[in-house]
Amino acid sequence: MNKSLRCVVALVFILTLATLHASYCFRTSVGFIPIMDGIGLYPSGQNVDTAATIADGQARATLLHARSKLVLMSVGMSNTNQMFEKFRRVEQKTVDKAANLLIVNGATGKQVAFQWADPNDDAYDFADEKLGWQGATPADVGVLWVMVTNAANGTYDYWRQTVKDDIRQSYITLLTHYPNVTLIFFSSMTYGGYNAPIGGLHPEPHSYQHGLVMRELLTEHIDGTLLPQMWFGWGTYLWADGLTPRSDGFTWACTDVQNDGCHPSDAGVTKVQGLLSTFFRTDPVAKIWFLGGPGDPPPPPPPPPRDPPPASRTAL
Repeated sequence: MNKSLRCVVALVFILTLATLHASYCFRTSVGFIPIMDGIGLYPSGQNVDTAATIADGQARATLLHARSKLVLMSVGMSNTNQMFEKFRRVEQKTVDKAANLLIVNGATGKQVAFQWADPNDDAYDFADEKLGWQGATPADVGVLWVMVTNAANGTYDYWRQTVKDDIRQSYITLLTHYPNVTLIFFSSMTYGGYNAPIGGLHPEPHSYQHGLVMRELLTEHIDGTLLPQMWFGWGTYLWADGLTPRSDGFTWACTDVQNDGCHPSDAGVTKVQGLLSTFFRTDPVAKIWFLGGPGDPPPPPPPPPRDPPPASRTAL
């Protein structure tokens, strides 16, 4: 094959891939009911935890103000990294947070659930390095936000069982590596219908089922078979059935993902950042440690009002 023909073949291949990626934008719904609008996020069938569990979380959260340094750290892979980095950068500029709070993006690309399950994996080296960049250590980590899964490899049944086992083990490994963690918040994956159904990293039904896996692990915790000494709670439920609005109006459009149909676009990360910023300020447990406490210094006063501009010559 001569050089010109090879170039033509390569161009056709690239255009075909682009067409395939774009074609999945028509999959604006897969017909699944969001967990929050169906069986409920918690085993009780509700979208909020029991009063007793919330009170327990609030008591634990109150103690976090006494720490000289409190790290909120993300755990996950590239999707998690992109979403949480936007959140971290936005929150760097806010002034209502607790004085001892440090937000660290521990998630790293390609560090999926089976890697976080392994105590010797590079995922922990990457996360610890990021802690060091911000003057923190593993002992300073007090709160985790976890959004992690495995790529859709093998049969669906194999994927579902292994991802559940790996996330379960990840929880155990995380609490060994970060022994001072007090609270764990977790989230589901976003809608995967725009991802290639065959060969995609996080297609459907895998992305939807990920939320159910997280709910099942929460049930194990509540039943006392998974880290009963820890406190777990939903951080945000991120799955929506494409363009079909959830009960709270949330949707996930094709413009919320990049051309691969999987990783979030700028619009997507901004949408998730907004959910996270609202959640950590309003959740009855999270807001206690996230916002300034009684012993925190007051935020800086607002700047003085500026003098009004001179009236326009034409404003008669």
